[in-house]
Order: sequence, then structure tokens, then C-alpha cells
Amino acid sequence: MAQALCTSFKKELFEGVHNFASGGDAFKIALYTSSATLNETTTVYSSSNEVVHANYGAGGLLLTNVNPSTSGTTVMVTFGVNPLWTSVTFTTSQALIYNDTKSDKAVAVLDFGGSIAVSAGNFMITIPAVTPSTALIRLL
Repeated sequence: MAQALCTSFKKELFEGVHNFASGGDAFKIALYTSSATLNETTTVYSSSNEVVHANYGAGGLLLTNVNPSTSGTTVMVTFGVNPLWTSVTFTTSQALIYNDTKSDKAVAVLDFGGSIAVSAGNFMITIPAVTPSTALIRLL
């Protein structure tokens, strides 16, 4: 799974826009089809080319914030529960993490490296371990 921090997000960190602490801002993750053009220039959540299914709500799932941590000179942020969609049928190739509290501002794009089809099954994104080299969101 490839990832890219959105350029607007990096700027907004210096502006004090995002609060990742437990009890801070609400972050969500949304899934997209291969027709989506998400990348580091994405600035905000959009429903355009988002996957569609009765058991997938527009806007995706709420993530559980875990307080930021450090290791050496790296600052890391993660989320506490792996996002899971159950009994779904769709094909997805990307995801967007965004700040639902702050006008849906984009945080990071996840690229699954190709299309993943699910047919009447479950789809889960495994949040990587919180280490300086694997944390989902990290500043070196």
C-alpha cells in the first residue's frame, strides 16, 4: 500500500489546523474507485468516484484517534482500530483520510497498488504498526 501526505495537510500542520489527540478532531477514511484521481495535491474530501454500496456510507468510516508519539526525531500518528466494511460488494483502489471536523480537509491518500474487488464480503484496511518506518502518518 503506497501513501502520500497531502501537501495542503503539511501546510495546515504549521497553521495549527489539525488536532490528532484523543478527543481532538474527527478523522474519517473514504474509499474510491480507480476513476478517482487522488494524490498529494488532493485538498478536500469529495464524493466523486467514491465507492457505492448499501453497506458503505458516503464519507466512509470514522477513525479512532491515538495520541501522537515520538521515537528519536520522528513524530508519528496512527488510528486505534482497523477500518472494516462488512457485507459489501465494490471495487476500490484508493482511500482518503480526511478531517471531518475541519471542513473535510484532506490528510493522506492511500493507494492500494491496483483495484481490489469485494463481492458480498468484508473489506478491512490494516493500520500499520506505530514505528518510525511504518506509522501511517509520520514526520521525519
